[in-house]
Amino acid sequence: MKVPPNGTFFLNEKSDNQLKITRLEVSTIDKIRKLIEPVVEADGAFIIDIEIHGGKEGKSLQVYIDTDSGISTQMCASISRDLSKLIDEENIFTSRYYLVVSSPGLDRPLKYFRQYRKNIGRTLKLKVKTDNKIENIQGVLSNVFDEEITIKNSDSEEQNVKFSSIVEAIVETPW
Repeated sequence: MKVPPNGTFFLNEKSDNQLKITRLEVSTIDKIRKLIEPVVEADGAFIIDIEIHGGKEGKSLQVYIDTDSGISTQMCASISRDLSKLIDEENIFTSRYYLVVSSPGLDRPLKYFRQYRKNIGRTLKLKVKTDNKIENIQGVLSNVFDEEITIKNSDSEEQNVKFSSIVEAIVETPW
């Protein structure tokens, strides 16, 4: 994500079925991440993403978490309780807020290298940057190495893809 020089970025939010643009200081997301990351990690998870939506009536803070072996609803609930207390104590929001702690879900792109290992054997749709163009690759993730992954296409041909060249990777659902 490119951040404008004034240190702000924009989030889309829907209110009354209209699309509104809200300006949010990058430092707010950074502050929240620094505050909650130790709590999330102490429970054996890591943060995938943090999103804030909402307007004057209240905010929705969505924290997407995962572990190297998958996340349970019980773990999300436990971490949610811990984070709620912490956020309340720090007065992050001046108005009412709603906290949602969840897994990233299968439809969300893989963001960190450590997410790939648990998806070995699953079909991935990749967008890969090669020679100033974007190439689409689909296949079964067959191996994960330090700096690359191996994808097996429908003809059982293997292709190594450097992690640094992956623009987007989404796990295909079997249904």
